[in-house]
Amino acid sequence: MASKNLLDKASKEDNIEETNNQKDYEYKMIEAFIGNPKTALWYQNAFKEFNVNGVDRLNWKWNWGAFLFGFMFLLYRKQYIPATILFLLPILGSDIEAIPYILPFISGGYSTYFVYRGYKAKLNQIELSINDEDKRVETMAIISNGNKLALHDMFILLMFFFVVVSYKQSIINKYNEIENDISLNNYKEEIFSKPSEIKKETKIKDDSTQIVMDKSINFITCISDIESSYGKSGVMPNINNLPSCQDTIDMDCWSIQGYEDGKLDIKETYNNAICQDIKNLHILDDYIKTHQLSIDKDVEEYIINLAKELISCIEDIGSDYENSGEMKFVGNIATCKVAEDKGCWSITSYIDGSLKVLDSNSDNLLCQSTNKLLKEKGYLKTYQFEKPKEEPTNIQSTKPHNQAPLKENMRILTPPDSGSDVISVLIKGNGEKCEVSMTPPQDVVDTTCVRLSNSKGIKIVCTPKKKICKTQAEVFKFIQHNL
Repeated sequence: MASKNLLDKASKEDNIEETNNQKDYEYKMIEAFIGNPKTALWYQNAFKEFNVNGVDRLNWKWNWGAFLFGFMFLLYRKQYIPATILFLLPILGSDIEAIPYILPFISGGYSTYFVYRGYKAKLNQIELSINDEDKRVETMAIISNGNKLALHDMFILLMFFFVVVSYKQSIINKYNEIENDISLNNYKEEIFSKPSEIKKETKIKDDSTQIVMDKSINFITCISDIESSYGKSGVMPNINNLPSCQDTIDMDCWSIQGYEDGKLDIKETYNNAICQDIKNLHILDDYIKTHQLSIDKDVEEYIINLAKELISCIEDIGSDYENSGEMKFVGNIATCKVAEDKGCWSITSYIDGSLKVLDSNSDNLLCQSTNKLLKEKGYLKTYQFEKPKEEPTNIQSTKPHNQAPLKENMRILTPPDSGSDVISVLIKGNGEKCEVSMTPPQDVVDTTCVRLSNSKGIKIVCTPKKKICKTQAEVFKFIQHNL
């Protein structure tokens, strides 16, 4: 029995010694691969996280060097393929704004894994060829060269990357040139690609070719600027004041007339030889017609929202006066303060309940476009609001309940002869309904409606989905009128 225990103890000691020898061997190989004793232990611990029971796995391991230096860190560690990918990603994905912010974190978190893959590849190659451990360590140090990239190799790779970047930029520049040509409908290409045919068909003299090309391009630029100006403001610009249109107007080859509704009428006149040469090219035929210009979608939304701000101001002033009987100063109403700050309107309130809303004749084109819309809808005018009428507070009546009408989406539910001071009203419409019970003066006792208050403190009741809303004053007035 004693001999058996001694054998077990000896076996355990052998296993411990073997494990320690294995760890020592791994450390020496990693140190030889990394080439720096100060960081070898860190890499030994990091590499363990990439291997689970002999199976490799991709795992996150933060490395500040990789985070700060990106693909340069991988070049330093001779991991050329991932370094190249990390370098090319911001170039190929230059249209994605987030890439420069994301890549440092990707590099910091995953570069150590690629260093581990490089180490494993060299380790397997050496262990298959060499049996002696000391020779393996020596060989790893030699072929890895401390796993550091020599300065001359670094310089060559940087020159390569510089060439790639320069080539990519030249492609972008060439693309932009092509795009510019396309935006001008290839007029330069048409004139220069077949100069002999154009001269033969149009009988243009050699010294006139460049003039014809320039005048055609000037015309297209003028029309493009008119469309852009209208699209960004909703107002037809004064064509005579557009710098790009001066030369086109002076040529007297075309009649260009713009209208407030966005119509642009272009007619040919061709009063001289150059005009006739341009006409014979037929490259401007698609432009000699009546165009209907459109406002940019985002500009159109802005104009509509600007108009809504003024409308909200008018509605709030009217609602406040009709409920309180006092006309407030425009600047004291939040929605009107917002509208006034735009500088598009002159808004004046009077103690008699009138409100004057006028166009301020602002030079702002968006204001002009908005006021054109408001004038069409009849909002720029003088309003006259009415004071609330004094009504009796007694809401009882002998009128039969079955004759209570359904008006303004409301119906009285409580019979007038019930002897109760509480009157119930049904609010119904658009597939919704709710009930509100009130006592004088306008006190809500019970309700199934949604109760709200606006910015002026006016109390409101609404159906569940707010498809129909009434102020408590409106409900009380309805009770008075229908009992």
